Amino acid sequence: MIYIKRPLIWFSSFILAASAAFTVFVFSVRSPDKVYEWCVSPNEEHLFPAVLDGDTVYKGYDVLYGADEGEKVIYLTFDAGYDKGTHEAILNVLRRLDVPAAFFFDGNMLRRFPDIVERAYRDGHLVCNHTWNHPDMTAYGEDKEGYLSQLTKWDELYESLTGAAANKLMRFPMGRFSERCLQYNKEAGYTAVFWSFAYYDYDEEAQPSRDEAIEKIMARIHPGAVMLLHSTSKTNALILEDVIERIRAEGYRFAPLSELIMENPSH
Repeated sequence: MIYIKRPLIWFSSFILAASAAFTVFVFSVRSPDKVYEWCVSPNEEHLFPAVLDGDTVYKGYDVLYGADEGEKVIYLTFDAGYDKGTHEAILNVLRRLDVPAAFFFDGNMLRRFPDIVERAYRDGHLVCNHTWNHPDMTAYGEDKEGYLSQLTKWDELYESLTGAAANKLMRFPMGRFSERCLQYNKEAGYTAVFWSFAYYDYDEEAQPSRDEAIEKIMARIHPGAVMLLHSTSKTNALILEDVIERIRAEGYRFAPLSELIMENPSH
């Protein structure tokens, strides 16, 4: 009896352990369609902020969001899907102060405001893909063709407007993405550009005051920042020259995103 019972106990223990291990394995697999919203945890010590609450799902994919290396450099980027008179002022300031920028325009900007798109390109700025009609890109799921059409339709119109090849830099609308989205990008040669600084500037009906905006920007700038501003913001158009001069007075320089790409050879 003893001889029979001990192996049964051992066998039962083995089955339980194997089941537990299998359960852990099953539930530790990350879903490729889990939705993420890019976020940063700002600080006022001018240190590079934590991103995405510490999740590193973007590792191994072509992603840019800043350079945490201590150099006082700012990569200025703008998002827009329409214009109400702010872009001309912003482009004039950038030209006057010789500051490079990247504009992430969606297809609506390309279709309705081609003169602004062309001017941004002719002024030497990067004009980048913000998708054809600004959808939640995670909603495409396994529809790879639909997903990529949001990017390729934009590329085709941009190339017809400017005569230049699209640069394959894209930004997710609302910062929403999944690992499947990153994989689609990788397979098609696109790099996702996120940010390490942003603030509440996009609500046309709740624009921050001049002083509030300047104070927030100056408190949170940090070396290696990819700064996201909305070029539809009246406040941003109003304060841009002052902000650039103040940032330069702090010892920073403004550099194009192309420099950041060169510093990241995996891109």
